[in-house]
Amino acid sequence: MVFATLSLLIIPCIAQPPQPPHTFHGYVYINGSLAPEGVAVSAWVEGTKYAECTTDSEGYYFLIVPVNESTQGKTAKFYVGELYVEGADAVVSPMGLTEQDLSVTDNTSPSINNLNPEDGATLTESPDTISAAATDPSGVGVDPDSIVMKVDGATVNATYNSATGIVSYSPPEPLGAGSHTVYLGVSDFAGNNASREWDFTIAGVIPPARLTLENITSTTTYVGEPVDLKATVYDEHNNTLEGVSVKLYINGELSMSNASGADGTATFTVEFEEAGTYTTYAKADNVTSNTINITVNEREVESVELTADRTTIYEGDSVEFTANVYAAGDIPIYYRDVKLYINGQLKRTGNTGDSGAATFTIAFNTSGTYTVYAKADGVTSETVEIEVQKIIVVAEVLLAVNVTSVENMYMGYTNQTVEFTATVLDQEEDPVPNMMVDFYLGPLGGNVEKIGSGITDNQGVATLDYVFTSVGIYAAYAEAADVHSGNIYINVTLPPPVVTNVTISADKTEVREDGEVKFTVTVLDQYGSPMAGEQVQLYVDGEVKETGTTNSQGAAVISVKFEEKGEYEVYAESGNVTSDVVTIEVKAREVLTTWVGMLIVASPMIAAVAIIAIALAKRR
Repeated sequence: MVFATLSLLIIPCIAQPPQPPHTFHGYVYINGSLAPEGVAVSAWVEGTKYAECTTDSEGYYFLIVPVNESTQGKTAKFYVGELYVEGADAVVSPMGLTEQDLSVTDNTSPSINNLNPEDGATLTESPDTISAAATDPSGVGVDPDSIVMKVDGATVNATYNSATGIVSYSPPEPLGAGSHTVYLGVSDFAGNNASREWDFTIAGVIPPARLTLENITSTTTYVGEPVDLKATVYDEHNNTLEGVSVKLYINGELSMSNASGADGTATFTVEFEEAGTYTTYAKADNVTSNTINITVNEREVESVELTADRTTIYEGDSVEFTANVYAAGDIPIYYRDVKLYINGQLKRTGNTGDSGAATFTIAFNTSGTYTVYAKADGVTSETVEIEVQKIIVVAEVLLAVNVTSVENMYMGYTNQTVEFTATVLDQEEDPVPNMMVDFYLGPLGGNVEKIGSGITDNQGVATLDYVFTSVGIYAAYAEAADVHSGNIYINVTLPPPVVTNVTISADKTEVREDGEVKFTVTVLDQYGSPMAGEQVQLYVDGEVKETGTTNSQGAAVISVKFEEKGEYEVYAESGNVTSDVVTIEVKAREVLTTWVGMLIVASPMIAAVAIIAIALAKRR
């Protein structure tokens, strides 16, 4: 996504200034997936193309359609490649800003024709140019990065003319006599593939009779490092032959070709992209040379170096990263996979190829600081930090509050801390960080005053805590860069009653065994008012003994019978609030009185003595 930085300019007044253009932008989808970079997108009005661009690395397009007498008020039609986008027509208007995604379906392969030289042609000399036309007349267009041309098995540096579709290659040296094979493979941006292979012959020399192949360097090498081979062509009299086309085969597949020189030799420099053992031989017409086996090993990665062509950019710009992979002694490692990570997430995979360096072009569409590093075979590079800057235009401020909403009215309570949350968005609906936000509040119909400020975080969010001290209906809004949020309304009332105080009392604190104590538990709210209907648990020595419910006076009366002698700690609990502890002492039963009764029956005199003894004991 690319955005221009606008500067304020002072210009002289002119008559009848041009109308501001209509801008269209959005994502492009091909077969349901985001379009790759480089897909052509165009806008047409009444059969004339007025705007064209290509998608960026994120599949985004940006078209600016001029507004004039030929376009204003008329319908613009959109094309992705050569495909018309159904349902995307839009009327062109001054200062229009339309965000819409474009989606097309393409299941048709490109076509390859106009072969040069023609298939099966016999030439008397080497052609100046080898070419073919690769076009996608009913699709999203040929992907230039997909084009592969090979001549006699060797990939050549072909050029592509997107206007004509011509893929061409001019051999730097004349091709030798004999047969030659051309391969051309292409894909369109939808991933539909096409390929063609054709042959032509260059006539005019004595046919070869014998062919030898030699390894000039070594039969053991490393991935991506060159091996030189030499083939020598002889006639039936063992004389070397000049100008013969010699083809080199690796593991049975045509790899490359070269013409023999004045000494009858054709030399080949081969690089292997993967480790393994390779069988090589040469052919000239129908004559085959001896075979040579070459062992290719992999070097161990010791270090990865990552560089960036720039580290500070504006949102929408791209950075080109280069990852160099080295073995011990700073020896470059070729054809090794390299992974690029941004903020710890795998972004893209590349290969060092024949240069020992993998390059990545990454577009950054969101402002912020990004940490980038590369990895190859588990070895990690140093990190590179990319700072992506953005010119902020506040477009919207949203305000919310963390209390319950009932029919568009928020409900709060006095002495409650309320958190206001303001979210600041720019013109692309992205969060705006580091932006000052002012919060305003006032009673409905009264004066509104600023109650505080905050700075937005990376999510564009600023918060403010506020405590309401009075009941009433309040209006609140937030402001950033002269942009106001909508009003929100808060109805502040007294908080609902909650259990705040629990007390306990007992009608007595000393009893005999099997004696009963009546406890009164009183439950009050935060306002000191009794609370009816509250469940009360009575604990004796830490265990729930009895339960009850408070009456209209906030009291629950609970009786407990204590059967054994001892000292007991009693407390009550309601609504997670616990009372103080009341200690109850339980004494042993009185047994002397019973004995006296027995004695009276036995002997009145003894009973009288016993009664006097009991009285004296009580006095003591």
